[in-house]
Amino acid sequence: MGLLRASKRESLMYNILNKRGESLSGDTSSKGADTKKILSITALIIGFLVLIAFGAGFLFSESGQRSTAEASELFKEVTIDPISDFFSGIFSAGAGDYFDYSTNSSSKKMGIDLSDFRVLSSQTLPAGYAMDFIYDIEYFNVPRDSTYDAEFDCYFNITQKDDHVLEIPEKIDGEIIPSSLLTIRRDSQPVCRFSSEQTTDLNGAYVVYGSFAFDYSTEDVTIPVYFISGELSDSLGDQDFFDDYGLDVSASDLRTTYNGEPMSIGIGVGGEGKEEQPVVIRSGDVISYNTIGITLRNEWNGDLQEFYDFTLSLPDGIELDDQLNGAPSPSCPFIFTGVENRYNTYKLDDSMVDLFDYYLNSGEFFGKSDYHSFQCWLYIDPEILSDKPYVVKEYKAEASYKYKVDEKYTSISLVGTDDSLIVEGI
Repeated sequence: MGLLRASKRESLMYNILNKRGESLSGDTSSKGADTKKILSITALIIGFLVLIAFGAGFLFSESGQRSTAEASELFKEVTIDPISDFFSGIFSAGAGDYFDYSTNSSSKKMGIDLSDFRVLSSQTLPAGYAMDFIYDIEYFNVPRDSTYDAEFDCYFNITQKDDHVLEIPEKIDGEIIPSSLLTIRRDSQPVCRFSSEQTTDLNGAYVVYGSFAFDYSTEDVTIPVYFISGELSDSLGDQDFFDDYGLDVSASDLRTTYNGEPMSIGIGVGGEGKEEQPVVIRSGDVISYNTIGITLRNEWNGDLQEFYDFTLSLPDGIELDDQLNGAPSPSCPFIFTGVENRYNTYKLDDSMVDLFDYYLNSGEFFGKSDYHSFQCWLYIDPEILSDKPYVVKEYKAEASYKYKVDEKYTSISLVGTDDSLIVEGI
């Protein structure tokens, strides 16, 4: 019995000690895990503070200030402008009286444009010194020796002056060297300069803008127009004229061609209440009303600033109907100027040129869309058919205008006299 009791005591003591060992082991593991958590949280806090310090240092540096200034411009480009363009396109698609064109695949852009506007030296400059900027001009599908009359401009805005915040930002215009009005060609290099007086007492990041406007023409715009008699139209019924006569003519062949100019010209023709070809000519007691429609469209991202002229040429036997059109108006703004090479020539009436310039300057010419259309009544002499089943004539148009390309910008940091100038690698 004594041996049995001793054995029970030993078993009981073993179990008690073993459980205490398990408990001690559990406490040790728990404390180790808590220590790891504390170290991880501490590391995260330190890392977060380092990021804040780094970010604050960057934002208060010259490059950080420039990046902040440029961010607002980039935000407008990638959000506001595309959204506006999208809804303008929706409006254009929904609006009527739009006369389309075909695009020349080998000439998707024609003219000159601004690809970049940049500071000539470092982007961090001391205040109180002159600074120069240059224009990178690109030439698209134009003769190498071509020249263009252009007008250049550059500026930046200041929002604080004499330690006071301005209610309205003050615009600082730069000087164009050699002159703001220039005739440029491929080797031309105008310079935008801000004088030392203009940069005195300035301190901080500034966004500098540059652009130019140039004189240009959209020329040699033509559209083939097929004419048939009323009798032939009636005999065709639902048959297609082009198929019936074995003519390999597609819809794109019956449009003007756009070669990439800043402004396109689309021409549409029709009669008997429909916008289509062939145009039906009726004679006798049956009256047919025929029209010509013209659409001017701003194809680039810049602005059409001024109309110089628009010429419409109609072949002999076809003319604008003065009685139906009435006096020149925004709907049909043309006046007859004479006959050239057997074409009746029409130009914009002077009063309409002035009116359109007003619309352009007020932003009302294109309205909510990027195009503007005219539509005029035509008189077509039935004798142009000359007893033939059909004839093909050609309408012509061209326009001259001043076009301002989309602004480019760059940012600079001006360091005041009280600050140390840190020249940064760009």
